[in-house]
Amino acid sequence: MPLTKQPHDQYVTIMGKRWHLRYCQVIEPDCDRPDLPRKQIRIPMRLQRTPKKLMDYLIHEALHAADWNQAEYWTHHTAQDITNLLWAQGFRLSKE
Repeated sequence: MPLTKQPHDQYVTIMGKRWHLRYCQVIEPDCDRPDLPRKQIRIPMRLQRTPKKLMDYLIHEALHAADWNQAEYWTHHTAQDITNLLWAQGFRLSKE
């Protein structure tokens, strides 16, 4: 079940709030607090070359956006578990 598009900047809605998902020259992925205007989720461009790690970081940062007050331990392990589930089911990025 490949995804149909390569990663790209876009606007996403998480828990009713709008985020600008950006691929940029950052060292580590990060997510702005949900109460900020013009909030962003920033993903390092280098992760586009490692699809499973990209999936993990996208899920991780989306979990932060959904529940900012959740502990980092919970966010980290939940993102890994969801990534492993989706990966085992065959979800991949495609060249299309």
